[in-house]
Amino acid sequence: MDGKDGTEDRPGRFILLEDGQTSSSSKVDPSLLKDGYVRTNLTKWDLLRGTTYRKFRYDKFYHKQDAEGFVNDFLSSEDVQRELLSLKASSCCKVVSFTARPVKATTTTMAFFDHLLGVGDVVRSNGQLVKCMDDYFEGFHVQDRLREILLNEDNEYELDNGPVFSEEDKEEFLYCIFRHLAIGGSLCQFEDTLDPYLEVAKLVYKELLTVWRNPRTSKPEVASGVYQVTSACLQAAGVEEGGVGEERRCLFEGEDGGSSTQQDFLYVATDPFRRTCKAWLHKFKNHW
Repeated sequence: MDGKDGTEDRPGRFILLEDGQTSSSSKVDPSLLKDGYVRTNLTKWDLLRGTTYRKFRYDKFYHKQDAEGFVNDFLSSEDVQRELLSLKASSCCKVVSFTARPVKATTTTMAFFDHLLGVGDVVRSNGQLVKCMDDYFEGFHVQDRLREILLNEDNEYELDNGPVFSEEDKEEFLYCIFRHLAIGGSLCQFEDTLDPYLEVAKLVYKELLTVWRNPRTSKPEVASGVYQVTSACLQAAGVEEGGVGEERRCLFEGEDGGSSTQQDFLYVATDPFRRTCKAWLHKFKNHW
């Protein structure tokens, strides 16, 4: 990694962004959740109650593909630990383990989803979602073909007709956002049409990413690096290592601190020009 300011040998620092820097206790009101249309739909799809959204600034250069270095410094930050992990130790906790990966973000238009309207047995030409027999997959209610193909890779429709989304499509951040929205939470009120999922996916995608126009090609490009953290465990030591006061906190409640469901996720997207990042954390809450 090639640091541009002589700081590459030290850990980066991440500080919670404040609303106008007016006071030390004034946290930013995240614009992702300020949008009434987004909030209404996240509530309807039962995603809002499990969502935490925060913005941070950082003081070190990171290469877009340096997921390990970026995420390690991110999770080691006291502000991140307090805001996302609810750790209230007097000093930063030690990152015991984590897994993370860079997520591809190259799409700059919603044309990415145009082909869905041509898949007549999944989405009709007017945008209506094709229903299927009610079923459950890994605890999620399936009542239309779209949710069926998003949840179950071995669904009968794709086995008979081929994949609706290619493996390359599924690597795109825009697809990941769309998929989370369409699956929803345990009390999700499903949509009958495709449009609301696409509209909110577009708003969330635009909020999280930084796009610039490449002066050489005059085309818009995504400047942000995007990272998905799939597991993380931290440790706050007490009086002595392994002592009674020691606290261990994992990001999610699954095995080894990993995601317990497909709707446990943490994405962090950077703005390399301003050296800020936005973190969207969702913890699945089972109503039942």
